[in-house]
Amino acid sequence: MTRICPACAAQNALDARFCNQCGCTLPIAQAASPGSFSARHPILIAGLLMILVVVFLGTDWWLWRHRSRALDGAPVAAEPEPAAQPVRIATPLRPTVQALCADRSNFITRNYCMDRQCRKPENGRDPDCVKILADEKERNNRFSPG
Repeated sequence: MTRICPACAAQNALDARFCNQCGCTLPIAQAASPGSFSARHPILIAGLLMILVVVFLGTDWWLWRHRSRALDGAPVAAEPEPAAQPVRIATPLRPTVQALCADRSNFITRNYCMDRQCRKPENGRDPDCVKILADEKERNNRFSPG
């Protein structure tokens, strides 16, 4: 096999870089390509085309079916109405134990008042009551015999 010069059409050896007759540079030989993608993978191309056809026909059939139902007067599933939101009733804020006992004149009567208020179930979650009851429990455990 030979390389043909593009300028003078002379035949040259495959490994020649210049034409033997006119001296012009020969184009670099390109590696032979194994063919186009579609030539190499005909089954893949056919499979993709089949998938596209099925999707197109399926979508068309689905639209036709639902459109014909609506035109025939058949009941079409309506969107459900959103569920009613529960109504939250605002409860009045409870005064804290500190606020309940703020009118006590000294720290002894204030602490006594806070201790009494913390024993009531409605004040059980007050942060001051939680601390007071935890301190009392620790104190009882520390001084208990055993």
